[in-house]
Amino acid sequence: MRRSLIFLHTQGSRMRPFSDGKSNSRYGDQSYIRLTVGKLTSQMRAKIQNERRKQGLPQVIDWKDFCEDAIAVPTSFGTLWCGPDDPRVEKFVKRREKMEEQPLQVARGQQEVDEIGKLEDHPNRAFFTTATNLRDPMSVAEGLYRLGRIKSTEVEYTATQIKYETRPPIVSIMGHVDHGKTTLLDTLRQTNIAACEAGGITQSIGAFQVRVPREGGKSDELITFIDTPGHEAFAEMRKSGCSAADIIVLVISLSDGIQPQTREVISLAKSKNTPLVIAINKIDKGGDMDLIIRELSGLGVSLESEGGDVLLSKISAKHKTNVEHLLQNIQLQSLMCELYTPTQARAEITIIESKSKLVSGIVRCGTLRKGAWMVCGISFARVEKILDDRGREIDQARVSAPVAIEGFIVLPKPGNILLEVAGKHYANMFVALMRDVYGAEAQHEKYLQYLAADAQGKIYNRKPLNRVQSNSTVAFGLLIKAGTFGQLQALLKLIYALPRIDSVELIIINAEVDALDDDDITNLSARQQPGGFILFGDVENKTHMAIPSHLGFTKHDVVFHAVNWIKEQIVEHIPKDRADVVHMEAVCKSTFAASQAGRGGNAGGCFVEKGKLHVAAKNIRLIRRGETVWEGRIKELRRFKEKVSYVEEGLECGIVLDDGFAFEVGDCLQEYSIEWKEHDVDEIYQKAAAQEDEDRRLKEREQTDAVDEIDDESAELESLIHG
Repeated sequence: MRRSLIFLHTQGSRMRPFSDGKSNSRYGDQSYIRLTVGKLTSQMRAKIQNERRKQGLPQVIDWKDFCEDAIAVPTSFGTLWCGPDDPRVEKFVKRREKMEEQPLQVARGQQEVDEIGKLEDHPNRAFFTTATNLRDPMSVAEGLYRLGRIKSTEVEYTATQIKYETRPPIVSIMGHVDHGKTTLLDTLRQTNIAACEAGGITQSIGAFQVRVPREGGKSDELITFIDTPGHEAFAEMRKSGCSAADIIVLVISLSDGIQPQTREVISLAKSKNTPLVIAINKIDKGGDMDLIIRELSGLGVSLESEGGDVLLSKISAKHKTNVEHLLQNIQLQSLMCELYTPTQARAEITIIESKSKLVSGIVRCGTLRKGAWMVCGISFARVEKILDDRGREIDQARVSAPVAIEGFIVLPKPGNILLEVAGKHYANMFVALMRDVYGAEAQHEKYLQYLAADAQGKIYNRKPLNRVQSNSTVAFGLLIKAGTFGQLQALLKLIYALPRIDSVELIIINAEVDALDDDDITNLSARQQPGGFILFGDVENKTHMAIPSHLGFTKHDVVFHAVNWIKEQIVEHIPKDRADVVHMEAVCKSTFAASQAGRGGNAGGCFVEKGKLHVAAKNIRLIRRGETVWEGRIKELRRFKEKVSYVEEGLECGIVLDDGFAFEVGDCLQEYSIEWKEHDVDEIYQKAAAQEDEDRRLKEREQTDAVDEIDDESAELESLIHG
């Protein structure tokens, strides 16, 4: 046996000739480690003896002779030292010799399965597609076949017979908060919703239809309008509204000009390739119109007056000035968009909001009928009830109509598309397909959370990352119930934007669109820690249990009020600052012996500089050179050798303290009371925000310094190379 074959397989790596398609360097290395008796532990000896027994080999008697010829052989359970009589040694030696003959041999890794490619051959894929391509008659016909309206032999014939008709435009009203969007919509539908909105701002998506007279005495034209919130907290709502819209009317206040959410809407329209119509509102208040036009041009909005294709209307929604001109521009833009829909198609609905048991959306094609089966993701339902934009129950809804659907147990997410299928069997097939799609898209963790929430009937059950602080002393748990999915998104966005408070850890236990029930109270109470419930929007309270005293409860219709309540609750659990209020001060001018002071004690001749000194005072302390050296009660108080109960300010007295305390000249005796100072909410959060900004700047400075240091080293190295 060649001694050069003796080597040791290092711990922490597997004995493989190839690793990730490359040859293992250990198989070509000639520096091996021999086994010695000193390296043999009792566990190694027992393992060797046990393996030899399994192979039918005699037990080792002389371990020194065994170590001389032992070889480390890789096995399925790890590296094993074997003697030359072990049959595994011969196989290992042959493999070693082959590797030495072909050291550059590379092993081929196993080809990975393309999960996305497998979806092309999914057995259920033939029944479903994404949203129908409305301009492709064959796609519309295939959708009708999958819906069971036509036979497979009629698909091509039906595609040739499909006709298209114009459909009402879907217009989304967007803009910065308080620029007059809802007032404009009130003018269009002759209502006064803006005055009834909580906090004076829109906090949910609404849709409605208005009839606009056509030129030439033709029948009135329908236009579907979508009202979206303008505050920055409702960005996700604006995206949902934009996904359903054909045209975006961007409302800009003449007095306020271009604002952050104005820029956001312009970027959103560009990303979705949705045409814009500009409405300059509040012209009765005055402002710089030319400045707004220049800023719009700088943002890439080319107005028709400047040679572009974006229409502009100057209006006053409050006084109903030029509103007709805005409607004409919308009609003109819809004609340029060439909005058509097939006369027959399966129903597809773009979801704009989800709340309680209702799903609100816009019919994009087909006719929605009561009893139809609709699917979206892993949610599906039979349409039990259809409501129009006025809240009236209807049997069917045509294209571009705003509807509210009842029947979903698990609410789908806004911005997605509801698809009509032939029945419950096909709905289950669609869900099976989507489960495979989620798994194939490598969203494993998100997919598992989605399924867990689906099993509980709560698709929006969330647990955001906790803001854990190393010095946190209080963990405040928060349970949120919202009326709509958009309201929940907006509230969570503002909560995540709150600065961190060192002494309190904010934990969101649950956040969902659902009613509050007794299980929620039980779950939050079981933590035995401070917490609170927030009901935001139109949320039903189904509880019968009393809320424990250590938990807070609030219900708000305005998102900012809800956030302010959270801030107050967090600040309330910050340890309060102690403030000592001094009521009396007496300074020791001299000391003298007194039998009442006991051994080691003395009496102090003091002068009362502030307040009135009472012998019965409870909170008394003595300050010496800035430090508190004694706290207790006064034993005796004298004035001109007579005991007194108090001494007025500006008088001298003799004092003997408890515990045999000895005065020193200059000591200050104080009577005080303890007060706990309440924290100011705004001040606490301003300091926290300032600290976060400072930490961020410090981190950026460190990163910049590191980059500069690397650049300096690179420049120095380059100079050395070329020098």
